[in-house]
Amino acid sequence: MKTIKLVLSLLTVFLLSAPSMLSQTQPFQKGNWIVDAGVGFGNYASKSRTQTTYYTNQYNNNTYIGVDQDVPTDPMGSIIIPVKIEYAISNRFGVGLKFGQNNFLVNNNDIYNTSSIRSRDFGVRFNFHLNTNEENDLFIELILGSSNIRWLYNEFSNNNLSSLKGRGEYISLGFNDRFYFTNHVGLLLHFSITRYYYQKFTPTYVSNPQTQTNPPYNTTTYTINYIKFDMIGINFGIGFTLKF
Repeated sequence: MKTIKLVLSLLTVFLLSAPSMLSQTQPFQKGNWIVDAGVGFGNYASKSRTQTTYYTNQYNNNTYIGVDQDVPTDPMGSIIIPVKIEYAISNRFGVGLKFGQNNFLVNNNDIYNTSSIRSRDFGVRFNFHLNTNEENDLFIELILGSSNIRWLYNEFSNNNLSSLKGRGEYISLGFNDRFYFTNHVGLLLHFSITRYYYQKFTPTYVSNPQTQTNPPYNTTTYTINYIKFDMIGINFGIGFTLKF
């Protein structure tokens, strides 16, 4: 929360001081097409709510229990590969698209069960450019979009899932700065706060589930009824930019 308040305060300061930062020479002009690409890192706090039904056969007595479980906040890191395009509708405002992939780092607590976690993002960009000087294009970026996430599980995991797919939305608010070496080529620096919210999940179960067993009579399998999963965190990255 402190990080979010700090970023919002900085955004307010930049917006209020924007007129004094403008120069006669514009690095961003109406009609420009700009492509950004690079690599980044994300660090998120995650939270989920899951309802799971446990099917139990103990001494030939069939029982089931529906359980709502709130999973405590768990940090997640990711390597981000973004590609963005932007069109200048004026000397100050740009619109565009963002395509991205997150490759999440599996922590030590999940490495026994999970082989990989990946997501793909698509978003619409709305940018306000401060246009500090000819070589430097500083701008504020808002992205609204959709995201698909997928967990792949190991064969020897302690549940009967082979994969779990989720769909949701995300919002991102941040700063970008382009440093141009020539009229068309430059370096991009990026920082943002991003929030994901997933609530449409599709589990895929293994054909022969590995059940938890206390020989010879006690077995347990699992069925997921619903999942709600959200993440919020910071993204930062570096890349190159091409202006046409």
